[in-house]
Amino acid sequence: MSMYKNLMTVCAAATLALGLAACGGGGGDDDDQMTMAPEMCPEGQTGTPPNCMTPEPPGPTDEEIAATTKAAKTKLDAIVAEAALTADSGLGGSSVTATGNDAGAYNVSVERDRDGTTVTVTVEGATDAADEDFEMAEDLGGGLTMHTRDGEMGMQEIAMVMTDIEAPKAVAFVKWEGRQADGVTPTMPQVLNVNSDTGIAATGDETDDALDIPADTTLTGAANMNLMFARSTTNGELNYSRDNPGTDPTPSVDEGLHDGTYNGAEGTFRCTATTGECTVTFNAKGQVVGNSAGWVFIPDEGATSDQPDYDYLNYGFWLKKTTEDGVTEYDEVAFFHGAVGMANSAGTVTGTASYEGSAVGVYVHNVLSEGGGKVESRTAGHFTADANLMAYFGQPAAPNDNIPPNKLDTLTGTINNFELSGGEDQDWSVALKGSIDGSTGTGGSTYAITGTANGGGAEGSLTGQFYGASGETPGAATGEFDANFSNGSVAGAFGVREKK
Repeated sequence: MSMYKNLMTVCAAATLALGLAACGGGGGDDDDQMTMAPEMCPEGQTGTPPNCMTPEPPGPTDEEIAATTKAAKTKLDAIVAEAALTADSGLGGSSVTATGNDAGAYNVSVERDRDGTTVTVTVEGATDAADEDFEMAEDLGGGLTMHTRDGEMGMQEIAMVMTDIEAPKAVAFVKWEGRQADGVTPTMPQVLNVNSDTGIAATGDETDDALDIPADTTLTGAANMNLMFARSTTNGELNYSRDNPGTDPTPSVDEGLHDGTYNGAEGTFRCTATTGECTVTFNAKGQVVGNSAGWVFIPDEGATSDQPDYDYLNYGFWLKKTTEDGVTEYDEVAFFHGAVGMANSAGTVTGTASYEGSAVGVYVHNVLSEGGGKVESRTAGHFTADANLMAYFGQPAAPNDNIPPNKLDTLTGTINNFELSGGEDQDWSVALKGSIDGSTGTGGSTYAITGTANGGGAEGSLTGQFYGASGETPGAATGEFDANFSNGSVAGAFGVREKK
C-alpha cells in the first residue's frame, strides 16, 4: 500500500472515531472548515426538507365576503324577477332594451367555417349605422362564448351564447344545398346536362353537370356571392362571347371560357349565350360584383363544395351589472333559446323519444351555518350542465300502442352535472316534469313545453319548444328553467337533440 493510501486510511479512521474537523493541511482551525449550507424548501413552500409544505392560500377577508354576498343577493333577486315573467324574454325579447336606442332589439348570429365559430351579439340601432356589436370576451370551448358591452357609469352587459353548430363538410358539387329565403326550406342547385342544355360537350376533366348562373348585375340579391372567376387584373366590366353563336353546331368557345370556382368548387365558366355577349363585372380587388345571364359553371370531376350547417341550436343568457366604488350589483338577467333552420314541430306526432344536450345559465350558491338554518354568505357566477329529456307524444297505432295513458303528451328530464365558474362544491340536480301541447288549434300544433323544475327547494318553472319536420318525432328542443336547492338557486337555458 502506498504512503498516500495509508495516510488516507488513518485519517478516515480518526475522523470516524474522534469526530475530527479535518485531516491534514488544515491545522484544525474552525475558520478553515468547509461549512455545508442547510437544505431549503423550494420557493413558495415552508418547513425543512424533507418536510416541505405548500401553505394554504389566504382566504377572503370579511369585507370581501360581505361584498360578494351582497352582489350574489342582487343576482338572486334578478333570477327571481325573471322567473316570475309569464312571457319569454332574452336576446330580442321585450325585457332586453338598449338605453338611448330607438330600436333596441338584441340579436344573435352564428357562423361556422372550418377554422371555428363566429358568434356575434348585436344591438340594433335606429339605423344600420347605429347598430352596435358586443365585444368577444372569451371562447370557453364546447360551443360556449362570452360577449361584453360596456355602458356608462360602470354598467356592463354580458351575454353568454351556447351553440352546437358544426363545421362545414365537403360534399359533391351537385349535392350542395342552399336555403330559400325562409331560412328553413332547402333548395338544391339547378343542375343542367352539359350536352343537352348548353350544346357544349364536356371535355377533359369536366363532369357532365353544369350550373346555370342567373343574372345578377349588381349582386343586390346576393344570388351569386359564391361565384368567383379567376382573379382579374382589371376592374370594370369584361365581355365574353361564343364564336358564331347558334350557327356552328360545334362552336369554338375559347372567348367564352374562364376558370374559376363556385361555392369553392373548381371548374370552368362558359358563355352559352346564343345572342349578344356574356358579361362579368369586377371591382378593384378582382372580386365579382355583377354578372349577366348566359353563364354556366361546369365543375371539374370530383369537385366539392363546403356544405354549411344550417340546422343548429343556440341558447344562453344576458345580464346587466353595475360596479360603483368596487361594489357590484346585478340589475337584470334574461334567457334566450331557439333553433336556426328548424321549424316548430307540427302535425300529429306519436311515439317516444329521448334527448340529450347541455344547459348554461347563472347561479347563486349559499354557504349555510352549522345545521343549515342560516345563510352565512353567498357566491354567484355562471354554470354549464348536462340536459336530458324523455318525451311521450301521441299514442302510436297498434301494435305499438304501448304508452300509458297518463304519460301521453308529457315529458320528464334532468339538468345535472353542474360545473360552477367559481368551483364551489355542490351536488345539485334538477328534475324536470312537464306537458307537451300537441293539440291542433287555429295556429296548428305548437308542441310547446310547460312544466316545473325541482331541485329540492321551492318549485321552479320550465318552458320550451320542440322542433322538427311535420308529423315526425321532433329532432330537437330548447327551453329555459329556474330551480332552487337547499343551498342555492339556478336559472338558465338548454338545448337538446334526439338520441338516435
